[in-house]
Amino acid sequence: AADGEIAKFFDSDAGGITIYQYNRDKTLVYYYAHLARRAETIKEKDYVKRGTVIGFVGDTGNAGTGNYHLHFSISKIEK
Repeated sequence: AADGEIAKFFDSDAGGITIYQYNRDKTLVYYYAHLARRAETIKEKDYVKRGTVIGFVGDTGNAGTGNYHLHFSISKIEK
């Protein structure tokens, strides 16, 4: 969605395979969930540019088998 740092990889029953990413100035966090898999070329703490493939749409977590989609959210980091 934007330039920024890959903050964390996390797998959960609800979100399945997920990625958390900060924006450039770490005021926002982007959440990508229900991924089929993460891109093999990225790891936590990597800085990625907008347009970089970081993951692939899937149906993991509680999405339900065959319900391929991306759960995406943006949260403001309160300091």
